[in-house]
Amino acid sequence: MRETPLLTSCVQFTSHRKLITIGGSVLTLVLLILAAVTTSQQLSVQDTQVQTKSRSNDTMVLHHIDADKSREIAITQQNDAHPAPPVLATSAYLLDADTGTTLYAYNPSMHLPMLSTTKLMTVLVAMQIGDPNQSILITDTIANDINQLPGDSSVMGIKKGETYTLKELLYGTLLASGNDAAVAIADQLGGNVQNFVDKMNQQAVKLGLHDTHYMNPHGLLATEHFSSAHDLAWLGKYSLSVPLIHTISSTREYDIPKNDRHSEHKPISVVVSRCRWRQTGLGCCNQLRPSHFLYTQPSSPDRGSHAHG
Repeated sequence: MRETPLLTSCVQFTSHRKLITIGGSVLTLVLLILAAVTTSQQLSVQDTQVQTKSRSNDTMVLHHIDADKSREIAITQQNDAHPAPPVLATSAYLLDADTGTTLYAYNPSMHLPMLSTTKLMTVLVAMQIGDPNQSILITDTIANDINQLPGDSSVMGIKKGETYTLKELLYGTLLASGNDAAVAIADQLGGNVQNFVDKMNQQAVKLGLHDTHYMNPHGLLATEHFSSAHDLAWLGKYSLSVPLIHTISSTREYDIPKNDRHSEHKPISVVVSRCRWRQTGLGCCNQLRPSHFLYTQPSSPDRGSHAHG
């Protein structure tokens, strides 16, 4: 009679092992089903992309999907026997500005630091709300904001108490990549730097630059300060459609002679020295010919001193 509890325990233990085995099998089956569903969804996305790309022999559609929006970029394939050259950059985008046609795209919507290409939007907004001939006094407030810049920033060289025209500061911003000139413009035209940056972000929205956000007017590295190859190419198209900005961008050297209001400056275009953005690996927005704009972001950007704009 004493063996009965032992038998009962054995039966119960055996039953528990069976339940554990069954439970493990069910869990494994559930995991396999989930894996199959996930794989199916991934294949479905891939299939959709392939079908989309094969809709036309001369057009490919690239999808960009994030939490807030889904967009398409139609890429016109070139009808010739020459394939696109290899691109080693993290992202690239080639635009025909005359037709709005995308000629090439590689990770075009990837969020990346745009550094001194920020100044394209700075001068575009400045031209919209300012007068090139208006005078800008470098006040204590402006000088204090300029003094907050890192010591290795690229600057035009303006000083407290000097007065410049907006046009002169625009040349200093683009040709010398002057962070100090960008700050002076933002402070004067926006009332303060933050208000001006808000206007830059508002303009980005108006232009449909959905993968761009600004935190400053000069391009210093900052959290939430980013753009994409696609947006920068389109920004190049928009900004260079403004005659004065186009003229400045086409200038190699510009004389700002000394007068009773400021010292002499001779900002030299960064393009003269083979495009400093390209030299230091910070990415470059180039006008390849009158209607073609290319932006590339290198795969290993240099974080040296010129990362400060």
